[in-house]
Amino acid sequence: MLDPNNSKDLKLLEKCRQINKEIIDFGVSDKEIIKIIELLSFELEDTDLMRSIHSLLKKEPEDIKKEKIVIWKEKYMSELNEEEFVPQDISEFYGKVKLLIESMEEDVLKANKGNKAAGVRLRKSLRYLKTVSGDFVKFTLGK
Repeated sequence: MLDPNNSKDLKLLEKCRQINKEIIDFGVSDKEIIKIIELLSFELEDTDLMRSIHSLLKKEPEDIKKEKIVIWKEKYMSELNEEEFVPQDISEFYGKVKLLIESMEEDVLKANKGNKAAGVRLRKSLRYLKTVSGDFVKFTLGK
């Protein structure tokens, strides 16, 4: 993966953003985006990664959302313990907040049905959301 903190990767990341912008500006639907991802995955040298992408694309939208949440929890919850999140811009920070809120949905539904463990996880996520929201405000103010 390209690392935004690595100066060598910055030009490559910019190139990726430009390609992404061109595709989006072209006017594509969600189904077309998924097909583009599938076609691009055929170009990967890492066949295990290609197979993982294909298995993910075969899942139903609700399954994809759950997978996204699991990936987010593994990535960002581990970052809490290891290193600090350093966003490059407001939209990246907003993406983190959005994913955090989406990741709480499953626990909200379970807690609503009386699952006490889900309620504990939900409250922990809400406390973290409060902290992240405060950091987001400071970030937008340039502090």
